[in-house]
Amino acid sequence: MKPIPQIEEIIKFYPEFEGVHPLADAFPMKSEDEFWELVEHIRKNGVAYPLLREKGSNLLIDGRARLLALDITVSLFEVEETEPEYVLAHLTARNLHAKSLTSEESAQVKAKLSSIANKEAR
Repeated sequence: MKPIPQIEEIIKFYPEFEGVHPLADAFPMKSEDEFWELVEHIRKNGVAYPLLREKGSNLLIDGRARLLALDITVSLFEVEETEPEYVLAHLTARNLHAKSLTSEESAQVKAKLSSIANKEAR
């Protein structure tokens, strides 16, 4: 199985994005098996959900694995924008309950989100 590409290496080729939002990095990436299943799914069916970026900063909020899979499959995609004050709400709604996180991973994500949110509040 090929290694999963690094988002930092790929995102620079997409002018729609200026980078990855720090809150997105609070969530773990898909496992290798899950990632390659996503690649095959997108290859056969296209992408089901648009990528999400923060309005103004153009930072990718949600869709790191999808962007990598889209790059591999050379597929088209759509981008939705959200206002900066709604980034955390969108991320948690789209990821916290949707991903199959262990209780330890969930606790780590919540701690990272809290730490980042506290830094931004200062």
